[in-house]
Amino acid sequence: MGKSCKGIRAELIACLIGTPCGQNGGSPKECLHGHPEAAAACDQLRKMYFECRRGNLDMRKRIRGIDGY
Repeated sequence: MGKSCKGIRAELIACLIGTPCGQNGGSPKECLHGHPEAAAACDQLRKMYFECRRGNLDMRKRIRGIDGY
């Protein structure tokens, strides 16, 4: 994983842990896939993380750099 995505990833994990699913002991992965209310609360961060990861594979974005958030 590129270093540029670490901040977004940390925010996404913190968001998922802050949901009721995460507070009841669920892992971030379980909360993201098994609980639609948790996924909806962190949807924007999830999309930003996806775009960041996808940008690491795109050569045009590698040359220009990842957009800040």
